[in-house]
Amino acid sequence: MDDNKRIEILTKNNKRLIEENDKLRKRIEIYSEEQEKIDILKSELENIKEIWTNELKELEEQKNNYNILLNEIRGFKKALFSKPKRKIFKKN
Repeated sequence: MDDNKRIEILTKNNKRLIEENDKLRKRIEIYSEEQEKIDILKSELENIKEIWTNELKELEEQKNNYNILLNEIRGFKKALFSKPKRKIFKKN
């Protein structure tokens, strides 16, 4: 193989490798941008999760307060509407 032919082959290979390298760089750039977007979305998701966790805690507290009030109301209702166990007034 003469030198000119080898140079031609090497030049073609070099061009092909440069093109592939450029394609890979573009892909890496795209992946980096996508990773940044993913990181931002993860952060936003964590913030939303924290907000909902706090909301859930508030709702649990409200539920507990509601149950306490409900039990007190039931106790008052029993006291008001139950028959006395002993007679207060005796019949003559």
